[in-house]
Amino acid sequence: PPPSLANVQPGPSTDAGLTESVSLYPNPYKEGKLTMVVVKPRGEQANMVKIEIYSSAGIIVFNDMIHCDDSCETIQLDIDKTFASGYYLVVATMNRRKLTRKLFVQ
Repeated sequence: PPPSLANVQPGPSTDAGLTESVSLYPNPYKEGKLTMVVVKPRGEQANMVKIEIYSSAGIIVFNDMIHCDDSCETIQLDIDKTFASGYYLVVATMNRRKLTRKLFVQ
């Protein structure tokens, strides 16, 4: 099932005591590039990061797989479409862990 806006916590996600986080800017977002800053636990390696953006209706409106080496912290998403105003969920999946953030589109 698609993620729900009601279940997203504002802080970093944790898994087995390892802290990792994702932040997005600009947020609120209007158009152009969306920057995602990924902070991985020390020693964590993720070769691929899957990015999905869900509408509030649970429909995937953007998805991409991004190659990410050990030094990868900042991911630039070139969004080539216009989203309707409202709330969206951005889900980053690394090594079977999902990190979810709310995104507001103006």
